Amino acid sequence: MITIRSGLPILATLIPTRNRPDLLDRALRSIWSQSFKPNILVLVDDARVESGEQSPDFKAIAAFALRIGIETILLRNRRSPGLAGACNTGLDELQRRHPAEQVFVAVLDDDDMWKPNHLELCLVQARDRDTLMVISGVIRCDEEHPAGHEHAMPNTLDVHALLTTGQHIQGSNIFLRLDKFLEAGMFSEDLPSCTDRDLCLKLEELGDLRITTTGAHTVIHDAYPRPDRCSAIGSPQKVEGLSGFHRKWRHRMRPDEQTKFEHRSRMLFGWKGPAKLEAPPPFDVSTVGDPFEPPTPVTVIAGTTTDSSDPRKIAPLLEWLCELSSRSGNCRVLVVIVENGPRPDTGRQPLRTLVDSIGGRGLHCLYVDHERQRADAATGLFEIDADMVGSTRLPIAVTRSMVAVYAAQLAKQPWVKREGEVWVWVLDDEYRPEVLVDQAGIVPKKVPRPDFNELFRLKAEGVDIVLGQLTDAASIPTLTTVRTQLLDLKCLLQTLDQTAAAEPLPDRTHENRVFRSLHADYYYDSARCDCAHLESPMWLSPPHSEAGNPPAIPRSGA
Repeated sequence: MITIRSGLPILATLIPTRNRPDLLDRALRSIWSQSFKPNILVLVDDARVESGEQSPDFKAIAAFALRIGIETILLRNRRSPGLAGACNTGLDELQRRHPAEQVFVAVLDDDDMWKPNHLELCLVQARDRDTLMVISGVIRCDEEHPAGHEHAMPNTLDVHALLTTGQHIQGSNIFLRLDKFLEAGMFSEDLPSCTDRDLCLKLEELGDLRITTTGAHTVIHDAYPRPDRCSAIGSPQKVEGLSGFHRKWRHRMRPDEQTKFEHRSRMLFGWKGPAKLEAPPPFDVSTVGDPFEPPTPVTVIAGTTTDSSDPRKIAPLLEWLCELSSRSGNCRVLVVIVENGPRPDTGRQPLRTLVDSIGGRGLHCLYVDHERQRADAATGLFEIDADMVGSTRLPIAVTRSMVAVYAAQLAKQPWVKREGEVWVWVLDDEYRPEVLVDQAGIVPKKVPRPDFNELFRLKAEGVDIVLGQLTDAASIPTLTTVRTQLLDLKCLLQTLDQTAAAEPLPDRTHENRVFRSLHADYYYDSARCDCAHLESPMWLSPPHSEAGNPPAIPRSGA
C-alpha cells in the first residue's frame, strides 16, 4: 500500500482498455512521466479473452508502478461489457476503498496521452480554486493535423452544446471528484459511445458543480484512422451510441437542437437516423381450460410467513386461497402460516384473528404461533434460540426454512396423502396469482398463474424443475428500486416541461417493451452484472383513447 500524501486529496488515474497493448503502453508512459504522479493507477481490462483478445500484462505494470511509488488497482470489467462498464468498474472499486469526497479521478483513454504537467495543473486548479471538476484543453492529432489542432476549452457545461455538438470534453480531459461521478450515476452503460456528453449532461443537472479549466492544452488525442477507433465514419459503435443518445436525450431537445444534432451526426459520422428497435414477439400465454383446475386431484399445501402485528399484507393471498379452495373440484388447499415478529403491545393477536376468520369460511389453516415455534426450537427441530421467537423479527431465511419444515410435516400426514398427489408451495405473503405478460399492448396483460394444467403436463414429460414468472411487486427491498424510479420521474418532468399543454405526451411504449426485453431486472438499483439499465429511463405511456390516439395530458393552467 502506497502512503497517501498528507493534506492532499487522493489522486487516481483511471484507464479502461481493450485489446490495444501498444497504445496502452504509450498511455502508461505518459502517466509514468507526470511531474506530479498519481497515488493510484486503476486499470480495467475489457478484453474479450474468449475471442482471443489480448489482456494487459498486469504483473509487469504493477511492478513498474510500485518502483515509482504508484499503487495499482488492476481489474477485469465486472459490469456491462464496453467502455462505460469498464470505467464504472474502476470507479466502483475506488469508492469501496476510499471516501469518495477525498478522491479526484483523472480518466485517460488507452489511445490518448497526457503532457507531463497535466495532472499537476489539474490538481493545482482544483485546490486553488476549490473546484470539483477541472477541464483541460485537447490537442487533436490526425492526418490533416499531424502536429495537432487545439480544440476550444469550455469553462462551463452548456446544455445546448452538449445536446447538439459536444464541448470537446471527452474521457481523457475529465478530472472530477469521485463523489460527483457517483452522484451523477457514473457513465451510462446503455451507450456504446457518446458517454462523455451524457455524463456532462448529468453533471450539469446536479446544479452545484464548481468547474474551472487549466488554461492549457495538455491532452493529446489520437484521432488517426484505425479499424477499432470508435469515432470513425460509419463505426457501428458510434452509430449505435448516437441513436442511444438521441433516444435518451431528445426529450430535452428543442426542434432546432434536434435538427442540429441530426445534421452533425449525419455529416461527421454517417448516422442515418435512429435505428428501428426490434421489439420482442408477444408471449404465448394460451391455456387449456381453467389454469387453476388441475386435471386430476391434488392437494396443494401453501406455506408462508408474515408479520404478527400487521395481517394486511397477507390478507389478499388468504382471500384468493380461500376462493381457490371453494371453487376447484380437483384442488384441495391447505395453508401453513408461520407467525413472525413481535405481537402488538395491546395483547391483541390480529394475525390469529384473521386466520380464524378465514378458517371459519372453510379454508384449512395450520397456524404456527410463537408458542409452538419455541417448543419446537427447544427440542432441536430448529437451530435457533427459542427466546428469539416473538421478541424480534426473524430473518426470512430462518422463517422460510420453518415454513418448509412444517409444510413437509403436514404433507406426510396419512389423511393428506390419501387424496391424490401432494404439492408444497412456499409463497411470499404478498404473492398474487397473476403475472404481467408483454402482449405488445400499451401495458402488459395480467395472466393468471400458476397454470396447474401446464405443471401436470411438464411433470408428465419428465421435467423436474420449472422456473416461473414473478412480476409486479419485486421480492426485494423497496429502497433498492428508488433510484431508477427517480430517474423515470426526472425524465417525465423534463418531457412535460418541453411539451405544450395541448400536445399529447409522446408515446414511447415501443421503447419500453424493447427495454424490458433487454433487461430482466430493469427496476433494480443494486444490479452487479447487467447494469446498463441503471441510467436508462422507462417512459410514461400515455392513456389511449378509443380511436387509438394518445390524448393530451391535462396540467394546471392548461
